[in-house]
Amino acid sequence: MEKILSQEEVDALLKGVVSGDVDTAPKEEPGGTKKFDLFNQERIIRGRMPTLELINDRFIRRQSVSWTSALRDQVDFLIVGTQIVKFGEFLKKVPLPSSLSVFHMDPLRGNGLLVMDAFLVYLIVDYYFGGKGQTHVKPEGRDFTPIQTQMIKKLVTQVFSDLEVAWQALMGVKINLVRSESNPQFAMVVTASELVVVVTLQVILGETTRDLFVVYPYSMLEPIKEKLYSGLVSDQVEHDGSWGIRFRDNLQDCCLNVTVRLGTATVKVRDVLNFSPGDVVVLDQRPDDPMECSIEGRRKFLGSPGVFKGNHACRITKVLP
Repeated sequence: MEKILSQEEVDALLKGVVSGDVDTAPKEEPGGTKKFDLFNQERIIRGRMPTLELINDRFIRRQSVSWTSALRDQVDFLIVGTQIVKFGEFLKKVPLPSSLSVFHMDPLRGNGLLVMDAFLVYLIVDYYFGGKGQTHVKPEGRDFTPIQTQMIKKLVTQVFSDLEVAWQALMGVKINLVRSESNPQFAMVVTASELVVVVTLQVILGETTRDLFVVYPYSMLEPIKEKLYSGLVSDQVEHDGSWGIRFRDNLQDCCLNVTVRLGTATVKVRDVLNFSPGDVVVLDQRPDDPMECSIEGRRKFLGSPGVFKGNHACRITKVLP
């Protein structure tokens, strides 16, 4: 029940305010220094990292091609997002068992982490051996078989190769596998309280979608964070040697029109109207003059006339610039 002041109490309060006996000034907040915990890993983090987004985009494009080629079935990748969280919070979401590949990305310091859950590994093995991803095995409490371990190693090697190429947009890196684990407790690349940048990707195999994670400690990216936030890297098509080789091989199977010119002549209209079988048209070429050989209308070679396997032919004698 609320207490109501009597008229005498109200009058006394007003009298105190007027006389100054009652302090009505608001209390000042204590200023000066504030406590700061040096062991707290919280940092002031800005928003998006446009350059890292560009790297991720290049990475999934290459991964889609690599996995489709390896599994002989269409595999698509989507970028779910990039988050900055404490490493301990991320590990709580990693199921047991999972494929955890610790990697070092020279020249950056520290180690990163590539995470695939066990169900994704089972799907990959099933697709690789001709299945359609209809696996009903529950991964809980199971270790990876030698075949699954070998398949993980093969895919991880390709993942790191594609990731190296994707990072060329910003800087040259060399990624090496440090070790492989199946228990998140043994994949502590940083302490649980430290911040990490988690790139979440979706792997789409047929009608199944699973997550794949690339984890960078924030301390690893901190030396280059200004470049990651700047977004000044141009989205140019990177040089891909294998693509160039395939393009060249396919181009070599294209057909071109080759024309050999025996010679030309200038004839009056009245002579053309009087042409009949047996008439001779004198060309501007002598028998020993080289003939022009054109490719799609462009002069490319000089040659001499002849016969090859019963057909008229031209032997190339000179390549024109």
